[in-house]
Amino acid sequence: MRNNPSSILIDIWQKANIQDKELLQRAANLNEYAELIATHSSSLASAVGGLISSDDNNTGILRDPADISTLLFHLADQFEMIKSLSFIGSEADYLLNAQKE
Repeated sequence: MRNNPSSILIDIWQKANIQDKELLQRAANLNEYAELIATHSSSLASAVGGLISSDDNNTGILRDPADISTLLFHLADQFEMIKSLSFIGSEADYLLNAQKE
């Protein structure tokens, strides 16, 4: 298992056993935040792709493989965070619904 913020966040969530309704509601809203991050990441990737494809003179900053790999690792971390936030949001929503029953 990678030791990154998203995996640590899931570990904390799974061990927390949160029962407070207000905190569960806040956690359930993480789905909305995950959607926002996904939208921004998609826009960023599209914009960078457009910049690279329109750079006919090969003068752009993302011509070095190290720069490209840094960007891709960053995007991978963003996707991991989106997955973690979505997981926590879904779990919190499930727990809230279970409390209603």
